[in-house]
Amino acid sequence: MRCSIGKFTPGQIVRIKTRGLRYTSDGFSTGSCTDSADDLVLFEMIDLTTFPSFNDFFGDTTIVSHGALVTIISYVGRPRQISKDTPWFKYDIYEVLVDNQVRQVFKQNIEPVVEERIFKD
Repeated sequence: MRCSIGKFTPGQIVRIKTRGLRYTSDGFSTGSCTDSADDLVLFEMIDLTTFPSFNDFFGDTTIVSHGALVTIISYVGRPRQISKDTPWFKYDIYEVLVDNQVRQVFKQNIEPVVEERIFKD
């Protein structure tokens, strides 16, 4: 499956990115941090109405590591207080399947998996 207009599609496999990306360049957290710089705690829900505030993450959690593969379930949206302009795409929120659990993640923390093709002569 391919991304259309910069968005991921349901069923698409993506890779988690955490190194240097547990906070946005604006200083907002993209989940809870652990002692490991390679880990990020994902939650069941990120509140689209209040983000960014002090209490935006709710529900059960799953710890993901840099490079982990997850499956896109759906596009959730962008927090209401974040501009709808294209440069703010990093705040788009997706629902993903990780360890048989549904969690939400910011686009900043996922990237498409590019298949390597081996050509034989």
